[in-house]
Amino acid sequence: MSHEKQSHQEENLQAIEGALTKTEQFIEKYQKTLIYGFSAIVIVVALFFGYKKLISQPREKEALAQMAGAQRTFEQGNYKLALEGNAQDAGFAKIVDEFGSTTAGNLANFYAGICELNLGQFQKALDYLNDYSSDNIVLGPLAEGAKGDAYVELKQLDKAASAYEKAASLNSNNFTTPTFLFKAAAVYEEQENWEKALKIYENVKTDYPQSPEAGEVDKYITRAKLNLNK
Repeated sequence: MSHEKQSHQEENLQAIEGALTKTEQFIEKYQKTLIYGFSAIVIVVALFFGYKKLISQPREKEALAQMAGAQRTFEQGNYKLALEGNAQDAGFAKIVDEFGSTTAGNLANFYAGICELNLGQFQKALDYLNDYSSDNIVLGPLAEGAKGDAYVELKQLDKAASAYEKAASLNSNNFTTPTFLFKAAAVYEEQENWEKALKIYENVKTDYPQSPEAGEVDKYITRAKLNLNK
């Protein structure tokens, strides 16, 4: 072994020993604090898993059980009953109120928002939809698109266009994305912002050529260009 290599190993050993000594000194100096801190962590972890097992999980199951009836009514298109419920089944509004902190309660916000949208209560729809959070590749875009629909009805067109474009960006595909892009373009046309509308139509033609919207996008491009050049 060369003298240089041996010297380098000795320096490493000294550095490690020095680090261990500093750690031991730190532990000795702050032993009581560390013990209290560790005990606190153990208590917090125990409380978390205790809460999850004894409170959170049963509440989740109860919320899901109550949602079953509301979901069936929703699928039948009876949005008022699905939202408000009856003597037999809780509606989505009640589930949100009682179980809003659960995953099922969060999902109930989405359903309640769609119900309110179909019932013409657009601000209430937004209230529910804004309380809904999800990274689900299907429901996330649908929730944003529904916000766009509500904003259109409330004549808040800037917010509508923004919501539609966000819905389009959340999960790029040949089905929902062009649909939301066309909705955003329609809003821009309403605002006579032909430049943005044209950009969206050209985007659909280029990036989503297999979509149903791409089959008729040329006429929209032509119309946007004609209005842009007026």
